[in-house]
Amino acid sequence: MDDLAIERGYWFDQRFAGHFRQFCRRFLCLWEGRQWAGKPFELLDWQWYDVFAPLFGWYRWDDEWSCPVRRFDRAYVEVPKKNGKSPMAAAVGCYFLAGDGETGGKVFSAASAREQAGIVHGHAMAMIRSSPWLDERCKINRSTQTIVFEPPEMFEKAKAKIDRAPSQNVYKAISSEAGPQEGRNANAVVCDELHVWYGRKLWEALQYAFETRLSPLRFAITTAGDDEQSVCYEQHEYARDVRRGHVQDLGFFGYVRAADPEDDSGDERTWFKANPSLGKIITVGRMREMYDEAQKSASGLRSFERYRLNRWGTVANPLLRPEDWDACQNEYTAADLREKTCYGGLDLSKSEDPSALALIFPDGDGYRQLVWFWLPQETYERNRERVRYEDWVREGWLEICPGPRIDEELIEQRIVWAKEEFSLQSVHYDPYRAHAIVKRLDETHGIECIEFPQTITRFAGPTAEYESLIVRRKLRHNRNGCLTWQSRHLKTKADANKNERPVKPARGDIRTIDGHVASIMALALIETEDVGESIYEQRGLLTI
Repeated sequence: MDDLAIERGYWFDQRFAGHFRQFCRRFLCLWEGRQWAGKPFELLDWQWYDVFAPLFGWYRWDDEWSCPVRRFDRAYVEVPKKNGKSPMAAAVGCYFLAGDGETGGKVFSAASAREQAGIVHGHAMAMIRSSPWLDERCKINRSTQTIVFEPPEMFEKAKAKIDRAPSQNVYKAISSEAGPQEGRNANAVVCDELHVWYGRKLWEALQYAFETRLSPLRFAITTAGDDEQSVCYEQHEYARDVRRGHVQDLGFFGYVRAADPEDDSGDERTWFKANPSLGKIITVGRMREMYDEAQKSASGLRSFERYRLNRWGTVANPLLRPEDWDACQNEYTAADLREKTCYGGLDLSKSEDPSALALIFPDGDGYRQLVWFWLPQETYERNRERVRYEDWVREGWLEICPGPRIDEELIEQRIVWAKEEFSLQSVHYDPYRAHAIVKRLDETHGIECIEFPQTITRFAGPTAEYESLIVRRKLRHNRNGCLTWQSRHLKTKADANKNERPVKPARGDIRTIDGHVASIMALALIETEDVGESIYEQRGLLTI
């Protein structure tokens, strides 16, 4: 990408890059840890060569402003914990406050929650308090989380020339709780731990915060997360695409350090690969202790891999691998399956959760599926910034029910339509709250509805078959965005005999699995019809 930048007239100037390094070295002091507190902030080699030298050293000519401006206006840095993220983020904020030469500058530490926004900001305030030069020239208001910078010598020079003082530079912590409008007209925004940002309102507002600034910067720094619907994962994937050359964006800087899926989590080479500060901030011996402790449980090992190796997390006991699910996508519509035989699964929800109807169509030696979802309007409004409901509504996968509850009449209409459109044989249903709708389907519309006990014994066989079909690419889906989202956090629980069933997230969790539960119940109908009675009910489950 740098070669392309040079072809288009961009250049690297060591003097500008060095200005940031010298600012850190001369005016910023570390304040945490007995071995570092009070010492100048000397950038580690990777921080300097891999991140800050290119970030502050690359320039381009701007015809509109008739002056050079920095090449990068957006940066995404992703490294594991204990690699010095907080000092890096605070240094960026302090530099734009006091070292970049901006007049009337506005700098923000941003996060989705006020407490998170205050972490980096608190780090910046402590660094300023530890620096005699900055401490003399900055006023800190801890109650408003505001730092004001106005050096006395600049004031005197400006007053002598133009008879007025220069505008103050301000560094403030903001969050979505306080309102995204506070981030307007910024020359720098530092976004800390992007993986815990919930919602998009603040992030999207910050995209329009720099209209009047010459060389602005949105600097995001984070550890890997576990939500593939998040802003953080979007930035993670975008950074990888830019680094690989799949996307040409000369103004975006991306840096990701992580272990690859095939790397041995207990190998020291893997640790060094993911942790650029290993041996400097955290020792190899301490990393070994954390790994040994993590091995005592599956959840501990997953946490180690996410926070120490920067692998994006998955749910406990995941049923499906993303690569297997994605490989099963196929182009077809409901019209392509008209009059074909199918079997249904109906998973009704509590008032605030989605409900789902799944249809499974035998197709040669495999199957195809169609799935529809319903969601109450109140839930939609509450979580629309965190989940891509709008996209799924627009694409036809999701229907919104007015008010606080699911409108069962809409679901009933869809099932009756399915009977008319396809050769719908019968529907398996979760008995929870389903008595009224299944009675109407049976008595009014002649649709056979069969109760599916929500036990691990009943779920075990079709759940294993569902997974097997997807691994073998025998169960096709038509790019249903909501179903794909649910596949990323579909997990199971097992009994003592290692029989597994899907387990729904805790009440209130926005991550749901209704579409897959309905699909598994529909698949169980096919097994039952093939043998006359489910083989699992005939002989029970075998234990090996």
